[in-house]
Amino acid sequence: MAKDKLEKSMVADNESGDSIESEVRTSSGMFLQKAQLKMIVVLFGIGLSFWDNYFPLMMYQISRVGLLITDLLLISSSAVLLFTGECVTALIILQFAPFSSLEFRSKCVLLNEVVADIEAGIAAWTFLPAENGESMQILHYENGQKYEPHFDYFHDKANQELGGHRIATVLMYFSDVESGGETVFPNVEGKLSQPKDDSWSDCAKNGYAVKPRKGDALLFFSLHLDATTDFDSLHGSCPVIKGEKWSATKWIHVRSFDTAKRQSVNRDCVDENENCANWASASECEKNPSYMIGSEDYYGYCRKSCKVCSS
Repeated sequence: MAKDKLEKSMVADNESGDSIESEVRTSSGMFLQKAQLKMIVVLFGIGLSFWDNYFPLMMYQISRVGLLITDLLLISSSAVLLFTGECVTALIILQFAPFSSLEFRSKCVLLNEVVADIEAGIAAWTFLPAENGESMQILHYENGQKYEPHFDYFHDKANQELGGHRIATVLMYFSDVESGGETVFPNVEGKLSQPKDDSWSDCAKNGYAVKPRKGDALLFFSLHLDATTDFDSLHGSCPVIKGEKWSATKWIHVRSFDTAKRQSVNRDCVDENENCANWASASECEKNPSYMIGSEDYYGYCRKSCKVCSS
C-alpha cells in the first residue's frame, strides 16, 4: 500500500511575474491540440466531518474533463489542520523562500488520520485503488505566481516504470482566492461558451476554468477509457491577482504506485534528473535532502551527485 503522507511542491516566479518551471515529477511537454469536450461536474455535500459520506449527493453533467466536488474538506483558516509532528509549524515550513535552483520541497512527510481519510474518500469516489496514488503535493501561490499549462501523463518510458501513466488528478483547494488562481483547461472544445463575468481573470477566459474555493476539489482524467492519452487534460493554474492560493495535488496511476518499491526499481546509483549535478553544486543536497537523497522509505532522485551511494 502506498503510504499516506504529504509532500510539498513549490511554484515560484521571477520579478516579472512569470512562472519558473517546477521540478515536481510531472510530465514534460505541452501539446496544444483540439479535442472534443465532454465534461462532468459533480457537486458534493458532506456533514460535520471530513468523510461522513464518501459519495456525491448531486450530479450535474455539463460536459468531460473533470468532476468538481464542493465542500469536500472542512478546512479551517489555516493549513495547519493537515499537519502533525514535525510539521506543526506548517505555515512556516511551507512559506516561500528565495530558492534559486530547486523549487521542489518535500519536508512534510506524515501519517495521520486526516490524510488517511482523504485517501480513502478519493479511492471511494474515483473507484481507483488508494495504492495507485502518489503522495499529496502541497502548493502555495502568491501574487503573480502561476503554473503553466501541462499534462500530468508522461511522455517518457522511465516515469512509467512505477505505476504506469497517471490516469487521474485530484486538485484540492485549501483557501479562497480573492482574484485569479483559477484552474484552466485551454484545450477544451467549446471552452469559450462557458459563461464568465468580470470576476474571472483574463487567463481563465482562455479555456474552461474552475475557481478555487476553500474545501472544494477537482477531479479530472488524463487518459481515455481505452488508455490513450487525452489532449483535453492540458491544464494550468492562472496567476494569483489578489490574495494567495493554497492547494494540494493527488496524482493517481493506472497501477500500484509505492515509493517504497523504488529501491527495487532503481538499485543502481544514478541521477534521475539531468539537473542533479547543478543542484548538488548549489548545496541542494543539504537544503532539500528528501528530494535529492531520499529517506529510509525511498531513494531520492540525485543520489549520485549527492555522493551518498555505497561504494
